Amino acid sequence: MFSYESMILLRLNSDGPNYIRGLAQSLSQLLGRTIHESSMHDAMTHLHKRGLVKKSRLHSKSDGRLRIYYSLTPAADETIKTICHDFKLLCE
Repeated sequence: MFSYESMILLRLNSDGPNYIRGLAQSLSQLLGRTIHESSMHDAMTHLHKRGLVKKSRLHSKSDGRLRIYYSLTPAADETIKTICHDFKLLCE
C-alpha cells in the first residue's frame, strides 16, 4: 500500500496547490475513510523537509482567509514518476 506521502504527491499533481484541510477532505473522499489533519501536517512537514513540496501563504478564494497552501516543487517530478511506475508494476 502506498504511503500518505505518495497519495498526497499524486493528489497535488492532479489537483494543484491546496491547503491541509482541503487535501485531507480530498483524500478522505478518494479513499472512503477519514484522513485526519494531524496526519496530513506530519506528512506535509516531511515532504517539505525532503524538498518535494513548497509552502505559500495565499488568501482563500472561498472566505478570503490567509492559509498555507502546498504545491509541488520540480524535485517532486521524479518521485511522482517512480510512484506511477511502481503502481503500474503492481497492477501487472
